[in-house]
Amino acid sequence: RIVGRKKAPAPTLGQVGANLDRRVDVLDARLDKMRKDLKRIKVQLATTKSPNAKQDLRNRAKRILRQMRMMEEQRENLNAQSFAIHKQDFATKSMDVAIETVKAMEAGKKEIIKKRKKLSIDKIDDLKGDIENIMEDFNEVNELLGFSAMDDIS
Repeated sequence: RIVGRKKAPAPTLGQVGANLDRRVDVLDARLDKMRKDLKRIKVQLATTKSPNAKQDLRNRAKRILRQMRMMEEQRENLNAQSFAIHKQDFATKSMDVAIETVKAMEAGKKEIIKKRKKLSIDKIDDLKGDIENIMEDFNEVNELLGFSAMDDIS
């Protein structure tokens, strides 16, 4: 380590996942090229008459198949690693959301407590009682008005 040099920051889970995904894409491209080469060799095998040329084509096809198997194993390993990294990244982000949610709930609780102090249960009960009394008086007035109108009609 060189004196005065700072250590590079560790890559994020998202960066590692993206890097693994790019590597999988590179392997996919190579595998596609190998599949095309195998198809081309198959066509050549069908049209070639010489036994020596056919044997060379078969040997080349076997070599390509071995490479393909190796690359497919690498691809599966990279996919598994990528899945694990993306799963961990998702869990980390979910925890961040949970933390933000708890903070918001705490702030909401404080706001409710402040506003609750402005309300008095006794005042609300008195207000409710006053409104009920007014409504009873109003209903009584309506009944009296209704009966007097009915009395005049009869």
